[in-house]
Amino acid sequence: MHLGRFSVQYREKFGETPSATLRR
Repeated sequence: MHLGRFSVQYREKFGETPSATLRR
């Protein structure tokens, strides 16, 4: 899985990056 592409799609869906979510 390409992490860069994943984070773009994730950010569009959730409004933030995966790392930002994990940091909560």
